[in-house]
Amino acid sequence: MKEQSFADSYINFVRVSLAVAIIKNKPSNLKDGEAYALLLSGHAKDEQNDWKREYNILKHELLCLKQAQLVKEMKADGGHKIDSVLTPPLTLESQHLDSPNDDDHQALSLSKMTSHSVFLNKIAAMKDLTSGSLVILNSAALPTVVETFCDSLDSVKHSLLSMEMASSEMRDTRAQLIRCLVDLLNLSAGISTCQQVNKDICSFQEACVEMILSTQAGNFETISQTLKCLSRHPPCAFSLSQMILKRIVGLTKQLVTASFSSLMRNHSFLTQLENVPKVTTVFLSAHSLRVQSANCAKLQPCLTLLDLMTLRDDLDKTLSKYPLYTVHIREILTKTGHLLPNDGGWLDAE
Repeated sequence: MKEQSFADSYINFVRVSLAVAIIKNKPSNLKDGEAYALLLSGHAKDEQNDWKREYNILKHELLCLKQAQLVKEMKADGGHKIDSVLTPPLTLESQHLDSPNDDDHQALSLSKMTSHSVFLNKIAAMKDLTSGSLVILNSAALPTVVETFCDSLDSVKHSLLSMEMASSEMRDTRAQLIRCLVDLLNLSAGISTCQQVNKDICSFQEACVEMILSTQAGNFETISQTLKCLSRHPPCAFSLSQMILKRIVGLTKQLVTASFSSLMRNHSFLTQLENVPKVTTVFLSAHSLRVQSANCAKLQPCLTLLDLMTLRDDLDKTLSKYPLYTVHIREILTKTGHLLPNDGGWLDAE
């Protein structure tokens, strides 16, 4: 207790000393000490953002060098097909990024996506035409390709977040990059089984689902098309379907446990509820792609039997207060075959 009391006293002393120093050194053109404190805080944040930005630029330049070296080595190993992709990777020097404004952030994002897209196209050009798979991704090449893949997903995510300001060139580049990523997943077992890649894909899908649920902007079509393209890789379609269903389980549980009045005052939750049909549209699309890829084989269930039973019970409880939501989710579950063994229908249908 004494140590904690001493620490609290010291923190308070530092705070008071800092406040006195700010007040005493306040420039005459500022109204009060608070205005000066806000100005100092802004300068500190600008310096921190500048440092982060320089770090990201240097990190990307290093990755570009790794990509160029890998391409050079593959050509030396007889990768003649790589010459069919002639566009060189972009370098950040060509972007003239001197000041951290919105246009420069877009230019940086566009530069990263373009250079990654070119590099991954070159990698895909190395596929073995007999087996239809990438045989070039050995242990030495894989780390650079994995780093590019994960950085590409991160760039696409940030591009989607700022989609309202995105240029047509950025939208086209983003779509091209996603197609490259999917082709790479389907061509290379080394990429598709990499734990870091799968972790980043799940994180990307989760961010996209949250964007759809939490936003009222008109970016649903772009995000849904991005997720649909990624779902061309069967494991991605499964992870997305599972993620959406678990999100629905959580939303339904909130409807059961929280009071009606508190939910009606929760603007964030109401927005999510309003966007549920958009998310289920994405879910149906992913399920359809899973059915196509399964080729009549039995699909792996997205929910455990216990989770499905819990969801069914919760939907029986939400029917009276939230009928539209309940009926919609029931229809989605029925369409996608999420039924209990010997299912005799919903409780209220008897």
